[in-house]
Amino acid sequence: MPSVFPSHHVSPRAAALCAWAVGLAACRAGAVPALAPVGDACLVSAAEGPLRDTVTIVLEGPVRPGGDTLPASPAERFLFDHLGGSGSTLDCRGETRTGAAPSFRPAPDAPLTLLAPAGWSAPPLLLRAVPPGTDLRDQIDAGADVLITSDPAALEYARRRGDLRLVPLAWSTTYLLVAPAGILPVQPTAALRDELARDAVRAEARAAELPALDASRCARPARASGAARYPAVVVPAGDPVARGLAERVLALAEPAGPSRVLVFPAERVDSLLAAGGASAFILPLGPPRFPDCRDRPPIPLHAAVASLIEVRPTAVLRAGLPAFLILGDGVIRFLPVAAR
Repeated sequence: MPSVFPSHHVSPRAAALCAWAVGLAACRAGAVPALAPVGDACLVSAAEGPLRDTVTIVLEGPVRPGGDTLPASPAERFLFDHLGGSGSTLDCRGETRTGAAPSFRPAPDAPLTLLAPAGWSAPPLLLRAVPPGTDLRDQIDAGADVLITSDPAALEYARRRGDLRLVPLAWSTTYLLVAPAGILPVQPTAALRDELARDAVRAEARAAELPALDASRCARPARASGAARYPAVVVPAGDPVARGLAERVLALAEPAGPSRVLVFPAERVDSLLAAGGASAFILPLGPPRFPDCRDRPPIPLHAAVASLIEVRPTAVLRAGLPAFLILGDGVIRFLPVAAR
């Protein structure tokens, strides 16, 4: 697919640090965009009629302070993509587009309010980061103009209202089954992947396409640990999809396999994974945004890794929105237009 935007000369690392760090006065604007190709499947055109005065976007947080951390939550990825990006991005088809649209800039007194760059026109974008587990139906009732979610209750509520448009986004998250000791508790056949996508989770899901991960490229030597090894399937907290998959894997495992599901904060999951501290893990894996392994899970060398399912979110939209690109990281990128 042709590139929508010409390349620019911001280094990937500098852009990454600039792009989402909250409180920066501004990031360097990217190059002027070319017209998107006709029939671009990843481009959603601007709504007919007048645009909204402001656009309120609701995404799961948290939004952490900047620095050397990388954008992880949907809210952080939205900031990253709008305030500069990494010099290239994956679109909804998983193809790389080099360059970036003109960067939005944070409002001086409101870092989660994004303003169009000088010489360009777009309504202010007001990002509202909500904690995982928030009842997103309340956010719809509160007037969210854009809500990105895979929560089935929120999506069904939006469909019933009749005044909202639902746009499926990219298949952006692959769930992996990882066994540090090299022995998977179940063998994920094609039939099992189909069953998991259909019955084990409450989200729009499909069987994962293989291969899901070059495990050897980002694998790390296992760290020695004096802690007792958990005979369990470990999942990150706040991820009902991972929990549903873990419960199904546990039900199918041999009697000598894992005996329970354990839920830990994401940082604790990474620590246990690196140390080989549990029988198995269910891990969400988003598309890589950087050429190294900084945003990859710390999978130990010699671990067994299998992909299970892919999940995609949906954008719930009100009328009067600017054009946007559907990106491969599960969010969208609004496009300003040249001011007249």
